[in-house]
Amino acid sequence: MRPWRTPWAIIVPPITPRSSNRATSVPALPRRRAIESRSFRRLPGPYPGYTSGMTAYVLAVTVDAHDAPALAAFWRAALGRDAPFAWDDKEGAQYVELRGEPTLVFQPVPDDKHVKNRLHLDLAPADGTQDGEIDRLVGLGARVVDTADGFPWTVLTDPEGNEFCVLPPR
Repeated sequence: MRPWRTPWAIIVPPITPRSSNRATSVPALPRRRAIESRSFRRLPGPYPGYTSGMTAYVLAVTVDAHDAPALAAFWRAALGRDAPFAWDDKEGAQYVELRGEPTLVFQPVPDDKHVKNRLHLDLAPADGTQDGEIDRLVGLGARVVDTADGFPWTVLTDPEGNEFCVLPPR
């Protein structure tokens, strides 16, 4: 096997050890070894994992809210995030941001929600069971609206009526 080249590195293909019952066995080598060229420096992207072929990335998911600080407090507790970051726009409306993956921004709006969300979050418990996570979220102020018979998710709403689903742990 010959190593193949990219503009910035030489990638050595993996060598797998032979069966241990054979007289000659090859020691396992690292899966990939890259030797960077002095003439090329890989430039950092806007976030970890960025590759130059990407045309855009999700900066934040923005949620409309009557009471942005209260809704941010619910989602902070639901997701276990750090303290929210708040700022005011030029009209004096307070925005609240929960940083993490994904970043959530709570945007104050005067309008009531009238229809089902076209976009929602899917949550899965990091520890515990789906039922335990649903009970915890209901205790924080969520409401169960649909058990989705025959499907593995349960639909809930946050205190302002925004739908989200809770799935089994992955």
